[in-house]
Amino acid sequence: MSNYYRLVPGIALSLIVSIIAILTQQIGIIDKLHINSLIIAILIGMIVRNVFKLSETFLLGVQFTYKKLLRLSVVLLGFKLSILQVYEVGIRGIIIIILSVSITFIVNILIARKLKIQKETAILIGSGCSICGASAIAGTATVIDAKEKEITLSVATITIFGTIAMLSYPFIFQLLHLSEKIYGVWAGASIHEVAQVVAAGFIVGDEAGEYATLVKLTRVLMLIPTLFFLSMWQSKQIQQTERKHHVSVPLFVTGFIIIVLINSLQVIPNDTVQLINLINEYILLVSMSGLGLVTSLAMIRDAGMKPMYLTFVTSICISATSYALIYLFYL
Repeated sequence: MSNYYRLVPGIALSLIVSIIAILTQQIGIIDKLHINSLIIAILIGMIVRNVFKLSETFLLGVQFTYKKLLRLSVVLLGFKLSILQVYEVGIRGIIIIILSVSITFIVNILIARKLKIQKETAILIGSGCSICGASAIAGTATVIDAKEKEITLSVATITIFGTIAMLSYPFIFQLLHLSEKIYGVWAGASIHEVAQVVAAGFIVGDEAGEYATLVKLTRVLMLIPTLFFLSMWQSKQIQQTERKHHVSVPLFVTGFIIIVLINSLQVIPNDTVQLINLINEYILLVSMSGLGLVTSLAMIRDAGMKPMYLTFVTSICISATSYALIYLFYL
């Protein structure tokens, strides 16, 4: 029982950081820029960690939040997804999403090799750019056992370029004289975070916002095969290094897929699903607070500018690829 009590200080500290992050997000300019509360929580956690030198008393609970709670959050993320979304997007939209995500991920890995960036960092940035930003990074990180530095770098760089895309897309809409439908499909197929997509879409108009949101939520479904294949790849790596003969999918990935299937059947009342999603937003926020609390600035400094270059090129790749495919299928 004493071990559980030892978790309390770290969990409490993570909760406090999360509350501060929520309050900070509501500040004028931050609120208007739709900056994800997850990156705010990480940054505040890092400030606490590096300014006040976190005591050993907090470490056990903090590690619990960003490891155990993060896996729970990934499972519950399934309540935000439904296979039914695929039918609403249509075959052209599905092809655009699958090809954009796949091409972007491949290009990301190839460039990472040229830059000699660690494969874990490359995979996190690839999943964040091609699927759904910080949520994809959180899910992917638990599968490949990514280090704190790798997760923090990925979330930070993804947030920066996602925000740039959110602000610049409405101007490109005017410049290229796109229809709201075409623009919405493009925004949903290429901008990183769901909140950024919604903002970029509805800034232009209701039709653009609705198409952007629908395409983006369908794109998030790519997290299912991504986590599945990455878990198989990770298991294969462990098998080769430790000479094990059993390749398996982590329990939380299986749980995530089961939850998506259950949610697709619509057997759980909508109000209950919305409540679970709200609770899970806070669980993920506490997890990211814990991540910030174990991340030192020295780790970030040692990584250099290469992850930033990789995220920039990967962001350009999914934007250009999705637009080219939209031009091919829609225009």
